[in-house]
Amino acid sequence: MGLHERTRRSAHGPTLTAMHDLLRPSALLLSSLLLASCSITVEATSDPAGEDTLELHEEHDGHDGHEEADHSAHEEGAHEDEGAQEQDSERPAAKREAQRPQLERAVELARRDLQIAEYEASMALEAAGWAVEAADAKLAVATERLERFGALERDHQEEESQMGVDRAEDRLVREQQDLQGILDIYAEETEARSRDEIIRRHRQSVMFAERGLEMAERAHALKVEHELPARQRELERAVREADQALDAAHDRRSKQELVNQRDLLRKRGALEDAERKLDELDREADA
Repeated sequence: MGLHERTRRSAHGPTLTAMHDLLRPSALLLSSLLLASCSITVEATSDPAGEDTLELHEEHDGHDGHEEADHSAHEEGAHEDEGAQEQDSERPAAKREAQRPQLERAVELARRDLQIAEYEASMALEAAGWAVEAADAKLAVATERLERFGALERDHQEEESQMGVDRAEDRLVREQQDLQGILDIYAEETEARSRDEIIRRHRQSVMFAERGLEMAERAHALKVEHELPARQRELERAVREADQALDAAHDRRSKQELVNQRDLLRKRGALEDAERKLDELDREADA
């Protein structure tokens, strides 16, 4: 409304009015298109010649505001990138620090396992050594018994058994002599009351002596032909078994040495692996 009044007061009123009518739709269209980035104002001004003119003023406040917003967003993005990089660099360090107690505990457990394995290996090897000594002692005892039996006991038992036979024979001879003497004495005394009873008793003694001799001879044969050879074989078998037990004890001790070497090598390797992982973590932290 004010614009119309100023144009009517101008000397060239019809011309400015026509220009205004022509420019109005274009100004409205341009303002609607550039409303987001700039603003347009139409003002009537008087030039030195006295003519009113229309001036278009573009205001770039909106565009400048967008540039400032873009610049702020760029700065914020740069700060966010720096923060993300710092977080990315802090994550491995935090992860390493979280792994450190576990790795240190693994090293300590591996060290304790090695100590236990060394102690158990020492005890097992010592026990295997005692088993060898015990088997060796048993072999010595068995060998000594066999040698003593062959050198002394067998001959002694054979002689003792033969002496039993000799005693039985001597008794039989004496009983027979006594019987014969009684028979000679009572040969002329046919009516003696005690004659028959005395002769019967002496004959019975002779019979017992004969049976004793038979038993002594059988016992002697059993001793010499069966018992003493069986005892010989038993002692020889004991020597063989003791010798085999000694060999087995030596084998077990040798095997125990190999088992100890294997177990200790495995435990030392586990300790070295745990220590290497911890050293790698320290080198990563120092890098």
